[in-house]
Amino acid sequence: MQQNEMTMMQTAMNKTGSLQAEVQKLRAEAAEREAEQSEKGELQRKNRELEAELGRAKEELEERNRTLQEWKRKLSSLIGEGVINSFGVFQSHYAQTLRRPPSDISWIGSIQIFLLFFIGTFTGRLTDAGLFRPVALVGSILVVLGSIATSFSTQYWQIFLSQGVCVGLGNGCLFCPTIALVSTYFQKRRSLAIGFTACGSTTGGVLFPAIVRQLLPRLGFGWTMRAIGLVQLVALTIALLSLRPRLPPRTTGQLVEWDAFKELGYTFYGVGMFLCFWGSYFAFFFIAAYARDILGKSYTSSLDVLMIMSGVGIVGRILPSCLADRVGALTVLVPTAGAGALIMFTWLAVNRKAAFYGWAAISGIILGGIQAVFPSALASLTADPSKQGTRIGMIFTIWEGGEIAANAEDADKLVTPLCSTVTP
Repeated sequence: MQQNEMTMMQTAMNKTGSLQAEVQKLRAEAAEREAEQSEKGELQRKNRELEAELGRAKEELEERNRTLQEWKRKLSSLIGEGVINSFGVFQSHYAQTLRRPPSDISWIGSIQIFLLFFIGTFTGRLTDAGLFRPVALVGSILVVLGSIATSFSTQYWQIFLSQGVCVGLGNGCLFCPTIALVSTYFQKRRSLAIGFTACGSTTGGVLFPAIVRQLLPRLGFGWTMRAIGLVQLVALTIALLSLRPRLPPRTTGQLVEWDAFKELGYTFYGVGMFLCFWGSYFAFFFIAAYARDILGKSYTSSLDVLMIMSGVGIVGRILPSCLADRVGALTVLVPTAGAGALIMFTWLAVNRKAAFYGWAAISGIILGGIQAVFPSALASLTADPSKQGTRIGMIFTIWEGGEIAANAEDADKLVTPLCSTVTP
């Protein structure tokens, strides 16, 4: 019996040892699993960090790519509005060669601005529908074709149709869609992006008068316009190859979004900018003629004044745009528009050549700020990016009434009485 007890005790001890070994094995497995879980958690944490870093790098790369694309896209604005900003060159030349009153000559530039803004409702909606490239292609063809046709024009009605109507329609197909497209690419620095795009008009406002200044006395009007057409062709080809719409097309929706006018901010903005643009282009149209016929400057010197006014516009476009991204586009636009009104009144007191250069520089900066900030202020009033083209185009169509009425009226009621005449 004692032997049986010893056997049972031995068996129990063996089982206890076996259980202890099993427990140790389980503990080891648990520790191993815990280590694996800890390692897995560490890997997951590192993976999340890498994904976040990759996301930031991707966003930065996309931002840089967008910036590069916008620098290319600004060539469209250069051709579209740069020709208009430099119309003072042609205003002065046509006054000499066509022997027409200033109001007749200004109608050529006025119809350009009219069409630039008027067809914005149509081109803006087509841009939202995904037809940006076809619209831009048609606009490019019309701009180049109009410039070439102008080179063969010798009568007023021919120049009106080619440079006024044809180039104006092309500008309208380029300007509003380009502004609408740029506004969809940027949220944080939208004003600066649009400001850089608007610098294209400044570049054109310097480039085209320089071409006319150098080539017109040597080659004549026809070949000068053909050279301008060649510059437009090259620049627009580069721009068209780089244009990439960002958002998917919005195939449904009305041509005019009438509900937008129920928003008081949108409606008041349209009315306010209508009045602001009533006289914004007056100086660009008549500053060269004023310098030549009233201050007695030569034709080439009068073009220098226009080039200064357009060139300093780079400062007026970049600085207000940077400020607009910080404090808001509307906050910057309102005092800038007020300063634009004041600077136009001060023109009455400018009767010396030296003072005129200073006035041209200051007015170029202020008017450049208005031209750069007003699109970003308008874009900030639209919450849905897919409707940017439509809503921007609607306001552009409203503004055109102020433009076309102002420039022709200014020629008769301001230039002629004030300056006696702008023709030799």
